[in-house]
Amino acid sequence: MMLFAACADDAAGKQDAGQTAAGGDITSAADERPLYSYPDENYGGEEFNILNIEPIWGFYTYLDFENMTGDVLDDTVYARNRFIEEQFNIELVVAIDTMDTIATTIRTVIMAGEDAHDAMYCRGDQIGPLITEKYFYNLFEIPELNLSETWWDQTVIKEGSIGKDEALYFAASDMSLIGFQGTWIIYFNENMLADIGLQTPYESVRSGSWTLDEFGKYIKAGANLNGDNSFAWNASGNAVYGYSSYNAGTAALLIGTGERFILKDDNGYPYFAMETPRFYEISEQIAAMLAVEGEYHDANDSDGIHHYEQLLMSDRALMIAAEIKAADVFREMDDTFGVVPIPKFEEAQQQYYCLQFQQTLLITIPITNLNTRQAGIILDAFSYQSYEDLMPVFYDVTVSQKGLRNDESIEMLGIIRDTRFFNVGMAYGWISTLYEQVRTDLTAGKSDMASLIAREKDKITASIDKFMTTLEAY
Repeated sequence: MMLFAACADDAAGKQDAGQTAAGGDITSAADERPLYSYPDENYGGEEFNILNIEPIWGFYTYLDFENMTGDVLDDTVYARNRFIEEQFNIELVVAIDTMDTIATTIRTVIMAGEDAHDAMYCRGDQIGPLITEKYFYNLFEIPELNLSETWWDQTVIKEGSIGKDEALYFAASDMSLIGFQGTWIIYFNENMLADIGLQTPYESVRSGSWTLDEFGKYIKAGANLNGDNSFAWNASGNAVYGYSSYNAGTAALLIGTGERFILKDDNGYPYFAMETPRFYEISEQIAAMLAVEGEYHDANDSDGIHHYEQLLMSDRALMIAAEIKAADVFREMDDTFGVVPIPKFEEAQQQYYCLQFQQTLLITIPITNLNTRQAGIILDAFSYQSYEDLMPVFYDVTVSQKGLRNDESIEMLGIIRDTRFFNVGMAYGWISTLYEQVRTDLTAGKSDMASLIAREKDKITASIDKFMTTLEAY
């Protein structure tokens, strides 16, 4: 495990940076700035240690810097941290691990009984076993965390809390930007739309008519052999695909319809919820859409050429599903690109849903932490300060202005931010096998979901029951 300790250069630097972070005039995407009262605490220069991951897959995972870098986002992170350090007289220390090994590191450290980290980030699709092994505190039992407030991701809290007494062992906030960057959306090439005589889908999103049917019209119109003999991939060919992604994009389409693998009853008890006529109807529609050669093209090679992001960049795809972080890739794109949320199933659906990627980082407080009050106070303050100062910079400057090309896309990004969805079944590990098979089969144009569900539902129910029994014994 690699370690990176970040601290301020001097007290004056801390004070100046803190004033910048706390007093900046950048306004949040939220309409009103909530009031915040910092607890009057002085921790005498103690270290506050957070376990985090190194950068991966183009995500901005940084939690601190030794010095300002000149980049507005980096410097806002730096200023946020120096302000919180000054506020509570602490020294922030960030321990760096990898995405692939962080769950193992958490288990190793906690089993050894080491009070090494005050808080730990864990990847979202590996956190379930760590919860049943009783490695984390129930965050609802730490009153210093204001978890009902806007500076905490309410979707993660709503979906992640379980049981009659509502236990919650992880949370998320803007302290780490990976949760926002890892949200799945639809990108499209505006120039190509104009060339084929189609309007951009912005108005459809506003009116609520951006549905799978509407999406299907676009990708059908976008498919064009363009002189090639077939839609088979040819790096030097001319064929244009209506839509490209891979099976994670298919999962985003499914979740965007409002279908859920897991729901909770009135007592907060989770149950398997996919075996419905609506789910089967949606599955058939998605499979049929993705089975049409040219209208959909699966492209996720790591060669930098046959990849859905590169197909949009090179005018070989009209639309793609990708994460928000892809906007950084498209900064060098010559054509104008736009973004919209994942389409709904039908207009009657109340809202859009944009899936957060399954490896999203979740914050926890390990049971080896002997001062949960301090951890709650500091994490809440970091999350509030990030909501107030960091996210506006990321949203309005780094993503909106640098990444996106027009006011309509920036408007759409606001809708996307408000409709993010957290797939709790993957976090707790109940649906991993079925989830992977469903998204793989649908991507291949196979719609026979009934047999998959028949094979897996009893296992899922048993897994939920075992998980809940373990929690009830806490």
